[in-house]
Formats: sequence, C-alpha cells, structure tokens
Amino acid sequence: MNRAREEVSGERAHPSGGAGIPLQEGIDTGGAVPATSTQASFGRSVFICCKPLQFLTCASIVRHYRIEQALVLLVAESIAEYDAFYAFVEASHHRSLFDEIRRVPTQAAAREALGALHYDSLFIDNDRTSKYLLLAPLKTGCLCLYEEGVSTYFSSYLYEMPLSRRLKWSLVALVRGCGLRFGGGRRTDLVFVSRPRTYARLNPRLAHKARYCPGLVGELEQGWEDWQALLSPWLDRLTSATPALVLGTWGGGDISAERLAELKRRHPLLLFKPHPHDGCAWLDADIQVLEQPWIPAEVWIRLLASRVDELVVYHYSSSSELYCLDLLDRVTFVDLKGDVHIRRVCDLAVGDPGHDDIDHVAIA
Repeated sequence: MNRAREEVSGERAHPSGGAGIPLQEGIDTGGAVPATSTQASFGRSVFICCKPLQFLTCASIVRHYRIEQALVLLVAESIAEYDAFYAFVEASHHRSLFDEIRRVPTQAAAREALGALHYDSLFIDNDRTSKYLLLAPLKTGCLCLYEEGVSTYFSSYLYEMPLSRRLKWSLVALVRGCGLRFGGGRRTDLVFVSRPRTYARLNPRLAHKARYCPGLVGELEQGWEDWQALLSPWLDRLTSATPALVLGTWGGGDISAERLAELKRRHPLLLFKPHPHDGCAWLDADIQVLEQPWIPAEVWIRLLASRVDELVVYHYSSSSELYCLDLLDRVTFVDLKGDVHIRRVCDLAVGDPGHDDIDHVAIA
C-alpha cells in the first residue's frame, strides 16, 4: 500500500452540476464498490490524464460527485502544445474544480509523483496490461477507471491481433490481473462512463462496476463560453457554408494522399484536425490544418455545426461520433475504417442517454 507524505487538500465551492455528497476523510473501501453512485465518497482523489479529452472527463466526475479534494497529474509528453492547453485550463471554468493541476513529463513520472501523495481514490484511463501493471500496485482505497473514448465500451484491438499475441495478452491478464477489456482489471473497483447501460450491454460481467458521469459533453457545456471565446475569431473567418472535416489518427498513418485528393474533389473546403498526440500534420498546402491540435475534435465539430449549413466529418472509427450523437440531424459522420464493433457501440448509445441515478445497471 502506498503511504503518502503529502495530502491532496483544499476546499472549494463547487459549481452546479453535481450531486451533493458528503465526503468522508480517510476512505478505505478495501476494493469494495460503493453502494450507490449518488452516495459514494471518494476522499482525497488523484486523476492521471494524458489527453485533453481525458481531463474534461475527469473534471466532469469531480463536478458531478462534488469531490472536494482533487488533484490531476497531466502527462505532458502525450499532449501536443501542452503549454497552450495548460494556459487555457488555468483561465477556464474547469480550473476551479481542482486543488492542483500538476505537470508530469511521462507516465513513469506520474507513478513517481503518486509516491509522494496521500490519496484515497486513484482515477486512471486504462486498466489493461502496461498501464495497469504500472499504476494498480499504487492503489490505496478505490481504483477507478474513467471513460477514455469509444474503446472503453468495447475495444476491437483484441480481435485484430495475431493469434499468438492474443494468447500472450490473455495469459498476462490471467496471471497479473490486467483487464482484457476496459474495467476488467482485478483491482479495478469502478468504471465511470457517460452511458452505463451501453457499457453493461457490451460488458455484462463488468456491469456492476459501471457508474454514470456526464463525461466530455457534460463538461464542455459547463465551460462552453471559454471554448467559444477561444475559437470564435477563427470561425468568423470561415469561408464555406459546407465544409468537411477530416479527423487525423495518431501518427496520421491511416490517411493516404489518394484518399485526401478524393475528398478534396468532393468538398470546396477540406479541414484537417490532427490527433492530440501529434503536432503538425504532414499535409499538402491545399488542405487547411486546424491549429492547436490539443483542442478536442468534439469542440470543433460542435462549433462548426453551429456556424455552417452542412458539415461532413470523416474519421477512422473515432470516438467523436459517439460524443456528437445529438448532432446527427446537422452533421454527417463517415467512418472510413468501418469498425463494426465501434458501430455497434454508437448504435446502442443512441438509445442510452445516460442517467445520474444509477446504482446497479440492469441489462435489457
């Protein structure tokens, strides 16, 4: 058990949006799941994030559950233009939720930082293999997983592996307690998702761990004025009422020059949003690359949809479609990868608006 030397402390008046939950000092669940999502107290809480999307999801958990002692460790190496992202957060409505937002250079540095903290609940984005092995041993009370994207609900990676690697992965999970699916870690207590029923349908053996959080979309609504102010000057210069947006993958490897040329012929204005892990994109001058890759694609999509007559979003089985299901009457999503598993998640999520009064999720 990790014994901390520094407390995560401080009291703040939380903005509206969360259930009023009295917090208990020195929580020790012993791995037990809190009785209900609206009665859980997480005590001193540490969140580890390596993407802006993850930060916003964690902020929604802090806001919704009124966690009074919260610290976030931001892994800088994973966020292109980290300094710009940090400066935005510091000046935004999201900042007041946390006692401290601390920069750490790497995942290993985040683990080292945990050794100097006194915390009761640890929130991470992934409990499969390497990250689970790195962080799960530092569990003190409650180990929580938060929604990282569509793969939290169902990840097709296991089915895309060669058989030999799949067998190796399964053996490691069996021996070391890692999850084969998100939430499957032996020491993972709770999984916070914006659509618990969808998670339960796809992960019936893990349904008892599912808890609701407003997630990315809910937190964007809380700080929407900040995002509008950030991007409005650019949107005011938009030259087309029918643009198309291409969402980049990590490293950009899925997008061929031939595919881009085809899309350019279809649309008068083609925009490219780099992945948040990437910096500049390797694209020709005829395609407009959106600056500040750390800005979540969902922010661009929502703001563009409010300004144009028609928007088409091309992606490679991105989570963005899941987080913009409420925009389907205004935005057309085209999955160029066509992952059938991710398609199923989105189809199930259409009928699952999420709820904030869920204890155990009934599987329909």
